[in-house]
Amino acid sequence: HILVLDDSITTRTLEKSILEAHGYRVTLCVDGREALERLSEGMEVGLIISDVEMPRMDGFALLQAVKADRRLEEIPVILVTSRASDEDRERGLRLGADAYIVKTRFDQNELLAGIRRLL
Repeated sequence: HILVLDDSITTRTLEKSILEAHGYRVTLCVDGREALERLSEGMEVGLIISDVEMPRMDGFALLQAVKADRRLEEIPVILVTSRASDEDRERGLRLGADAYIVKTRFDQNELLAGIRRLL
C-alpha cells in the first residue's frame, strides 16, 4: 500500500496508474496535511511518495513530521519534485528521504526500482 501526495491531479493520476499497473494499492492525497491526518487516523502504508511543493503542508514538513513520529518513522519516503537544486536534494535526504527524484528527469523504471528496493 503506497500513499501518493501531489497537489497536481495530473501527477497523482499518472503515478497512481503506474503503481497500480505494477500491483500496488494506492491512496492519493492532495497535500502533506491530508496525508498526515490519514496516517494519524491509523492508515497503514508501506511507502510514501510525496511532492515537495504543496499547499498547507509541503513535502519537507511532512517528511519531518513522519520521521519525528515513532509510529511512522520507519515508513520509507520518496520525494518526487520539480526542485532540482543540489541544496533541495541535500535537504530532502538530510531530513530522512530515502530517495529524491526530479520530475524533469522522471523515469518510471527508476521509481519502480526504488520502490522495490525500499519495500
